[in-house]
Amino acid sequence: MSDPRGTQPTFDHAAQEQYPGGYPADTYPAGAYPQPGFTSGRSPLATAALTLALVATGIQLIRTLLLPTLYTTVSPVTIGIIGTISALTALALALTAVVLGISAARRTSKTLVAGMAIGIGGLHVLQVVFSFFQTLLFALAV
Repeated sequence: MSDPRGTQPTFDHAAQEQYPGGYPADTYPAGAYPQPGFTSGRSPLATAALTLALVATGIQLIRTLLLPTLYTTVSPVTIGIIGTISALTALALALTAVVLGISAARRTSKTLVAGMAIGIGGLHVLQVVFSFFQTLLFALAV
C-alpha cells in the first residue's frame, strides 16, 4: 500500500530551533516588537504638566507659610505686591499644567498622570480666580 502522506511536501524542522512539542521557534529578532510590561506608562508631556502643577502648589504653600512673618516685618503694600506676584506666577504655571495635561491626555491612552496634572492645576486656577474676586469685593466694600 502506498502512503497517502507521501505526496505532501516535507519541511526540514531540524534546521530550525524548536520548542518542546515540535513547534519551530520565532524567526523575527527578539527586539523587533515592543514587549508588554516594559514601558514606563508615562508621557513626558504629562510628567511635565504634573511637575508644573506641583511647582504651583509649592509656590502657594511657601507664600502661605511666610505670610505670618510678612505681616510682622513688612508694610501692607509689600505684602500685597508679594501676594500678587506669587498668585500670578502660580496661576501661569497652573494654566500651563492644565493645557499640557489636556494635550497629554488626548495623545496617549494612559491618562493617570495627565489627569492628576489637570486636577491639581485646575484647582489652583479656581483658587487664584476666587482669591482675586474676593480681594476685589473687599476693595469695593471699603
